Amino acid sequence: LDASVGDTPPGSLIASADAIGDGFVIRDSFLGHNRSRGILVKAGRGEITGTTLAGVVMQAILIAPEYFWLEAGLADDLVISDNTLRDLRGPGIVVTALGGDNSLAPAGAFRNLVIRDNTISGGPAPGLLVTSVDGLTNQNNRVSVDPTKALHS
Repeated sequence: LDASVGDTPPGSLIASADAIGDGFVIRDSFLGHNRSRGILVKAGRGEITGTTLAGVVMQAILIAPEYFWLEAGLADDLVISDNTLRDLRGPGIVVTALGGDNSLAPAGAFRNLVIRDNTISGGPAPGLLVTSVDGLTNQNNRVSVDPTKALHS
């Protein structure tokens, strides 16, 4: 570190913003039929658009830092649009941030997310779950859940 970070409690995670992977694009792809997540994002200034995810067991698109893996990227300025998520076994789109103590992060952990024009079908409720965001645009998403399916997270 080249500057003081002040008083940080034991177990704090300090990560370099230069090593997070911001500025990515996933476009016009097909992903699926896997045993875990379809797309896991821990970076910002990105775009996931025109992509089909099918048969995903856990979250089809998960936006979340995973501090317990020492992966700390937060997704700011992210667009998730015009995707088709179908035949799911888990939730469609999940945006959430849990702290190291497993508490839910407040609004502002993520900033400026656009989730629009996505079709989510076949998975359990909730099809779309968003927490900890300041500046959310949520438009024209079509969600059809299967009430007979149990939630896998």
